Amino acid sequence: MHQRRIVSRFSTLPIPSGFARNAAQLPVLVAHGEADPIVRVEHLRRMVARFEDLGQPIEYEEYPGVGHVSWHNTYKDGRIFDWFTQHVRDPHLREVNLLTTDPARYGTSYWIQVEGLNKSRVPGRISARVTTGNLITVETRNITRFRLNTAAWQAAENWPHSIRSSISAFP
Repeated sequence: MHQRRIVSRFSTLPIPSGFARNAAQLPVLVAHGEADPIVRVEHLRRMVARFEDLGQPIEYEEYPGVGHVSWHNTYKDGRIFDWFTQHVRDPHLREVNLLTTDPARYGTSYWIQVEGLNKSRVPGRISARVTTGNLITVETRNITRFRLNTAAWQAAENWPHSIRSSISAFP
């Protein structure tokens, strides 16, 4: 009964908008059992709607009558692996956004890495983009340290071979 109360409380939380933005330009497949007693299907439907509102690529499969072990349907006949082979991640995005409360576990996205937060347990946000003239612009909120991984650019055409940065805080 205690576990059910906790699950119920968390399953009604709003979807953090930053989570959807972290997946920018990544294809996302959400597969969920309609009869899942642990993670309510309404929670996933709201998450999918949030991705769609942000214009993020997302595919949603809902399995009628299936409970929490919906991955059996997703892996059936190797179907999930076919889905993965159809989607290739672009390693050289010119704009990267990341929201994190735990930089040690979830602080890296593409060519940016968050190393420290000003206030722990308060989300840190970083937005980095390569603009005209290959200027890298970085905006941060609640971040004390970050790193740009320039090694990822060495083989890429039209990527900065020198870095000029403009750093400002989010309003």
